[in-house]
Amino acid sequence: MTQPTIFQQKKSIRQIALQRRAAHGDHVTASAAITERLHTELPPQLQAMLVYVSIREEVVTHGILQRTLELSGEVIVPYCLPANELGLFRLLHHSELEIGAYAIPEPAERLRAEREIHPQRLDVVLVPGAAFDERGNRIGYGKGYFDRLLSKLRPDCLKIGLAFDCQLFEEIPAQEHDIPMDWIMTPSRTIICGSAG
Repeated sequence: MTQPTIFQQKKSIRQIALQRRAAHGDHVTASAAITERLHTELPPQLQAMLVYVSIREEVVTHGILQRTLELSGEVIVPYCLPANELGLFRLLHHSELEIGAYAIPEPAERLRAEREIHPQRLDVVLVPGAAFDERGNRIGYGKGYFDRLLSKLRPDCLKIGLAFDCQLFEEIPAQEHDIPMDWIMTPSRTIICGSAG
């Protein structure tokens, strides 16, 4: 019997992780614990933070978005571009978001050009995902949007995966092009991954 390929292994883990996440209990309370952990533990000198806008059963980021807007007056959010790329936008108010690709709230198209941000300007990136392991390896949703973004960041940009504890796996297969997380934050703990030292 042939061994499953890395692609097949990742697909299987993704399915299991998303089933676990869907069956998870109180997403809102668990996400609030991550929000508190993030704002307590994040080094204050890190200013430019990318926060994904959560949908479905993802770790809810609305609290992070709101608190970051209150503290610094702006937050950077992603939006979908052709060829599975992400654009980056400097958001000043929640009202600038409207439903976009994959039913994800995205910045209004008319505003994008004037507030586009280059990936190299980011200090912190909050990364969604289906599954993570403690070494920082991640499985996304299969489209590669965040994988492409991660390859464009400065080496010192802090990459933080947000996950519920049920999304952690003992080992996730990694390929040469995969970029690991520096931290993983769950409701119960912050994992400093091997890539961070």
